[in-house]
Amino acid sequence: MASSAAVLLSLVYLSLQFRQSSRHQRATIHHDRLAHTEQYLAAIFGRAELMELQARGQAADATLDDVQANRFVFMQYANLLFYEEYFLLRRDGLIEDARYTHSVSNLRLLAGEPGTRAAWRILRPIFAPAFVAFLDRLMEETRPVENPRFFAAAFKEAAAAELARTRG
Repeated sequence: MASSAAVLLSLVYLSLQFRQSSRHQRATIHHDRLAHTEQYLAAIFGRAELMELQARGQAADATLDDVQANRFVFMQYANLLFYEEYFLLRRDGLIEDARYTHSVSNLRLLAGEPGTRAAWRILRPIFAPAFVAFLDRLMEETRPVENPRFFAAAFKEAAAAELARTRG
């Protein structure tokens, strides 16, 4: 009887340890995701010339020179690698539904941009087949948008509305 209780207590303890380890692993993944996102955004959007390249590339600006076009494709490669990793982590059960759904929503925004779509045509052979099938499907479901000024027009419109609210 005592040995059965000891075994049961050991199993409960191991279960709690496993649960705590799983939570810690998920927290680490989420922390790493946030750190990667912050680094990527700071690198691209912290420098005016890269921000301009991002906006022009997303708009599929045909006047990009060869260096700019290559740089934009590599920027998209870095970004899509992140989404592929998140996709694979989700497949392995290491990402929670809400966080994964949020990431897919962000990816869907990118999938509408002509520049991302063009870069994907070039980059797709170097990604994992499961991710390629996923992103191909997402691209098919997402209507391309013409967005030559990225968020600028929407921001200016929203800012003008907010200023009007403060004055009215």
